[in-house]
Amino acid sequence: MKVLGISSGRTMGNSEILLREALAGAKESGAGVELVRLNEFEIYPCEGCSGCEQKPHGMIDCIRHKDDFPVLLEKIYEADGIILSSPVCTWTPNGLIRILGDRIGPYHDVEMLLLKGYEGENSPIDQRVFNRRVAAYITVGGSKDRRYSSMSLAMMNQVLYPMAIPVVDQMAVFGAYMPGQCLEDEEALWRARLLGKNVVQQFSTDGTAPKWCGEAAHLCPECHNDLFAIYPDKKMVFCGNCAIVGELVENEDKTTSMIFTDEARTKSRFRLSKMGEHAQFIVGGQSKEVVQARKEKEKGALEKEIKMYRE
Repeated sequence: MKVLGISSGRTMGNSEILLREALAGAKESGAGVELVRLNEFEIYPCEGCSGCEQKPHGMIDCIRHKDDFPVLLEKIYEADGIILSSPVCTWTPNGLIRILGDRIGPYHDVEMLLLKGYEGENSPIDQRVFNRRVAAYITVGGSKDRRYSSMSLAMMNQVLYPMAIPVVDQMAVFGAYMPGQCLEDEEALWRARLLGKNVVQQFSTDGTAPKWCGEAAHLCPECHNDLFAIYPDKKMVFCGNCAIVGELVENEDKTTSMIFTDEARTKSRFRLSKMGEHAQFIVGGQSKEVVQARKEKEKGALEKEIKMYRE
């Protein structure tokens, strides 16, 4: 097994130190490991032009930029486990992680590729996109608690989402606002090493579904994050990350619980079935007739706006 660690922080910054601990744990469990730094790759942001979608082999090649993304994607394809680490910048992972997620995007979406018939020996795309993998995430913030890192892990979950890679563990570290400060946090170092071991232990080539190994208390039972929209009038709660809907129940002691049924959990946007529904909706909206009608509508609106401006 090979585990790839992707760091988006400073060289030997706190997030990289914890990533190195995680890779050490993976190595102790028998895996080969590699660490790469996003700041050493030249990867441009996605411009949303949809040009790569027009070529059958274009699930990798960007028609706008000739950069290092194919090099990094090759490393992702070679890996069985992937660990992403990032510092927290204003509640979220930094911009390098977001750029990576956008470039992976819908054109490496396994359900989209299956829907378009790109699986098989005669397919023009790299079949390694369909390989089984597992993932884990690490974020490091300088704040003393979760309030200033609230979006960090949820946004990390979105980076590898198109490739349908199950997340087996994740951890958020707080209070590391000085370079190297996490070296003094023995619990964080131990937890990172355990995360690396969990990635190796949960990878399976026999079809066995990986299990969640991280924190469970007070979190979404499906995606294990803690971003919720609460609707007291409807007695409903909505997970802002995986989109499952639960029920708000008032207990006898006046406390409130969130109840998510097994059926509700099957509607998570991270489940392959729901990814497939989304892919069908997107592809259905890309017929030549629909696209042409949309262009005509946009053209008319633009001409009207120009006329009003000139008047």
